[in-house]
Amino acid sequence: MPECTGCMDCEKVCPLTPFGIGIGNIIRKHIAGKEEDLIDTKDIWQCTMCFACDDSCPIGFKPRELMIRLRRRSKNYPEAYKKLIAGIRKSGNAFPMKGEVNTDYSELFKLCMPMDFYK
Repeated sequence: MPECTGCMDCEKVCPLTPFGIGIGNIIRKHIAGKEEDLIDTKDIWQCTMCFACDDSCPIGFKPRELMIRLRRRSKNYPEAYKKLIAGIRKSGNAFPMKGEVNTDYSELFKLCMPMDFYK
C-alpha cells in the first residue's frame, strides 16, 4: 500500500470534517509519526467507515485501514461499541427486534476490534 502524501483529499470528502472531527486530524498525526497519540482518543471512534476517504485518495492510500489499525490497538472502547458487540453476540443482530435471532455475525467485527475485546 502506498504511503500518504498529505494531499488531504480525504479530509475534503469526510462527512465529519464540518464538525471538526474528520479524518484530517488523524492523517496529520499519521504523517507526523504520532499515531501513538491517537490510540486511546475518541477521534478514532468517530469515523463512520463510509469509504469516502479511501475512494478519494489519488494514490490509493487507505485511510480507513489506518483507522481500523488504530482501533485494534485501542483499549478505550466507547460504551456504545461494547453494547453493540454484546447485542450482536447475543442475538446476531446489531439492533435486535423482539424475538428475532439471526446467525452470529460477530466474526465480522473481529476485523475491526482486537481479540481481547471479546473476552
